[in-house]
Amino acid sequence: MKHDFYITYADLPLSRAPRAWVEVDASAIRHNYRTVAAAITEKRPTCSIIAVIKGDAYGHGITECTRIFLSEGCRAFALANVEEALCTKRVCDELGIRADILILGATDPALIGEVGRQDLIQTIPSFDYAKKLSRAAQEADVRVRAHIKLDTGMNRLGFSTFTEEQKAVTAAQVAQISRMEGIEIDGVFSHFSVADETSEHAKKRTELQSIRFFDTLNRIRLEGIDPRVVHLCNSPGAFTRPAKDLGDAARIGISIFGFGPAPGIDLGLRPTFKLCAKISRISRLTPGEELGYGGTYKVEDEITSATVGIGYADGVFRHAAGHRVSVYSPDGKYRGEGRIIGRVCMDMCMLDVEGINAAEGDTVVFYGDDKVSVLDFALHCNTIVHECLSLVSGRVPRIVVNDD
Repeated sequence: MKHDFYITYADLPLSRAPRAWVEVDASAIRHNYRTVAAAITEKRPTCSIIAVIKGDAYGHGITECTRIFLSEGCRAFALANVEEALCTKRVCDELGIRADILILGATDPALIGEVGRQDLIQTIPSFDYAKKLSRAAQEADVRVRAHIKLDTGMNRLGFSTFTEEQKAVTAAQVAQISRMEGIEIDGVFSHFSVADETSEHAKKRTELQSIRFFDTLNRIRLEGIDPRVVHLCNSPGAFTRPAKDLGDAARIGISIFGFGPAPGIDLGLRPTFKLCAKISRISRLTPGEELGYGGTYKVEDEITSATVGIGYADGVFRHAAGHRVSVYSPDGKYRGEGRIIGRVCMDMCMLDVEGINAAEGDTVVFYGDDKVSVLDFALHCNTIVHECLSLVSGRVPRIVVNDD
């Protein structure tokens, strides 16, 4: 059966007056990149940054973020899949800049020809996958650069390294892969699972991952394989682990978008993402009224309610009732604080804006100004900032601000 694939929102026209939007602060992104790069260079001068811009650059937009990071001198990127990688590659080609672009996940062998032709770097997570990759590369008459993924404790992808026997088997398999047609081993990496946690158990777990990684890497080198780039640290690992763990490169994602890598580490990063929408209706609610689906909010004292054109299809979670927001007049004057009431609808939500003189056409900032952060929103909704940012949907236009 033939299938026609399509991308949702791909053909959505861009409005000059959107009901909801995200302000992406290019100046803050640049500041964060420079700050993180300087801190890593001070810790290990030979370590560079691999900018992790998967998930549409944590919701900021791959195309714009690739452009920004390239202009800052970044020459290595990590994406989740081949489609994201090709998006970054297109920007690099348009600017005439060569960069290493790593696909972190497994790519279907049917697409390996494109991976090789576009000079992307493919992760190899298992020996069986390597054999499939080699066959696909030969059939497509390409040579694919690859990074070997070692599983040191995340238990997600990679060659097992938990026992001495597994380390030996992995090293022997990597040696076999290095002799397979169509594959060039370019790097070796792993991923910390709890480097951002401060408990003694987490610290021991992270140390164990480091030991497993370097033990296996040494065995691989004894097989005569010397990878060009070794990378182990994510954002938290880069700032909680000793310099040796930084290797040749550090994969930095959430920190370049304004969030500290781990509790107690303040790098002076700046917020980069502001989620906004406009008030479309103001009304008075009298005691005894119920609001929204299920009537979960019951009015006790008369209040002013504002309906805002943003909902869970845009990235404001259905269970976000009680989250505080900032309200601004059309000329940017801060009116005061409101809070979400009732269940968030697919395309709208309601606020309690009693006492702040809110009006139709006012801007509501759900997070990202100096009063309400995305971390506030994440904690209120019992999740993490990564999820909040990446789940703001494609129908919400991104507006780049403060871009030199």
